[in-house]
Amino acid sequence: MSQELVEHALLDVGADLVADAGKQHRLALVLAMTVGRDEPQRAIEAGLSGDRELSVRTMFEVSVSAAYAAAAGNFDVFREQALSVRVPIPVVLMQSQAVLRHDALERLAGITAPTMVIHGTADEMLLPTNAELIAKSIPGAHLELFEGVGHLFWWEEPERTASLLRVHAGPAA
Repeated sequence: MSQELVEHALLDVGADLVADAGKQHRLALVLAMTVGRDEPQRAIEAGLSGDRELSVRTMFEVSVSAAYAAAAGNFDVFREQALSVRVPIPVVLMQSQAVLRHDALERLAGITAPTMVIHGTADEMLLPTNAELIAKSIPGAHLELFEGVGHLFWWEEPERTASLLRVHAGPAA
């Protein structure tokens, strides 16, 4: 969960700064999970239960595809990383509120950096239609959908994610 919080925070900052930065420096932008919606009720209830094991298991299940969740060993790796850093519940709640209130949609048209939007089609946390809206709102943006993959697409498809990022970032012009 802490990894996701960091990513949301970075994306929020990036959405605020990218238009100005793109005018001054060559950069390639990759957006993922940038439009918030209510998290699934099951995840909220698990997080507020005080039961860390239930919370971690539930976040795993709503963050990855059913096929990835069912594969042996995947939960163990997720659990180890999720429990390695304690994030206080008030921090999680404040970040969730910030994500839900943040709306940079009107500013996306001002992004001039080459942009790729990545999203999994089996994402239960954010609907794939959000990624489509973002890609349509940024001039020249490329949408890369990972078929059958959940919210944590880079966990499920690390090689594909890394390859796309390397190609998209490319050498400096």
